Amino acid sequence: MKSKLPNFLNDLLPVLVVYNCPIPQSSTWQSITEESQRLGVAFDVMIYDNSPTAQRSPETSINLHYRHDQTNAGVSKAYNEGFQLAQQLKKKWLLLLDQDSSFPPGWIELYASAANEDDQNVIVPIARSGEKIVSPFNYWLCHGSSPKKMESGIISLQSNYAINSGLLIPTQLFEKTGGYDELVPLDFSDFVFMHKLKKTKAHLHVVDLPLNHQLSSHHYEEGGKAQERFQLYCIGSKRFIHYTRQPLVHFLVAIFRALRLGIHYQTSGFIKTVLRTWATV
Repeated sequence: MKSKLPNFLNDLLPVLVVYNCPIPQSSTWQSITEESQRLGVAFDVMIYDNSPTAQRSPETSINLHYRHDQTNAGVSKAYNEGFQLAQQLKKKWLLLLDQDSSFPPGWIELYASAANEDDQNVIVPIARSGEKIVSPFNYWLCHGSSPKKMESGIISLQSNYAINSGLLIPTQLFEKTGGYDELVPLDFSDFVFMHKLKKTKAHLHVVDLPLNHQLSSHHYEEGGKAQERFQLYCIGSKRFIHYTRQPLVHFLVAIFRALRLGIHYQTSGFIKTVLRTWATV
């Protein structure tokens, strides 16, 4: 395997998206740098920074490609920009990441082994937020739910989707999908991309690689921020209708989510956000 690792690293471009997070404090960046040091190799990494203010690039032996976007255009644009850079650098693999993922030692070698075995599908680790499996997840009626267990192997996109962070995808397959929909900047960006992947007849290749991921939707925030976050959720859900053609299902899922949040925060603001979004977006 070690003899194949240099070729894989030469063909790989990890794309890490950060927002209002100092790069050295990103658990994902720490996983990247620790693995680079453990292996004693440097490789290309793109950081797409959606923060209001640009950061200094950290001191590192990694070949870092830093992009700053003060408009905070979201992860969809970031991953599309990563694909453009991968084409320029003649990379064969894109590894999509966000700032809140952490991997165990040896994770790059596990990706390399899976990529050597299967270069036609999307390589997916088993991601958990706490004890709950968050990727791959069960997909049904425009809604995702956590499976009780997940094993390695090839699974269909008909009833299984995966979150963005941790996806290892051949650049040729990424191009075939048409990339991420930049009108869906954050919430549901992964749902839309999975929907587009499904049209290519590709599958998810699940590998026995544990990924710890802090999923924002699993944590309550301060009230004002929670309402801002929920508005992004509603915008993403409304725009996902373009792909599913199931507006009533999307509306009902958003209403049930608004009710749950409204009970927690003791406010009707979430219901109003759903109604406003469906009337205007």
